Amino acid sequence: MHTSSNGNANTDSVLKPIFLLLVILLAYFFFRGGKGKTTPLNHAEGGGHRKPEEMVVCAHCQLRVPESEASVDSSGRYFCGDDHRKHYSS
Repeated sequence: MHTSSNGNANTDSVLKPIFLLLVILLAYFFFRGGKGKTTPLNHAEGGGHRKPEEMVVCAHCQLRVPESEASVDSSGRYFCGDDHRKHYSS
């Protein structure tokens, strides 16, 4: 079988822009390096220091969750979510 040179020309015309785009993207990410916007773990949005949040234990499954995300029943017990709070109450 003999392939025509036109088939290779069509393939090259499609691959060259894709290859060029890949080279440009790689160069961008390489030169950008670690200059991306990163937020240190101990800084809040406003740039001030943030106190570590208290962790509480779910009374149903003993999962530790941040106090601000916990669900609390009337007797002061913490739960990882409303489902466990309702299940424990019934």
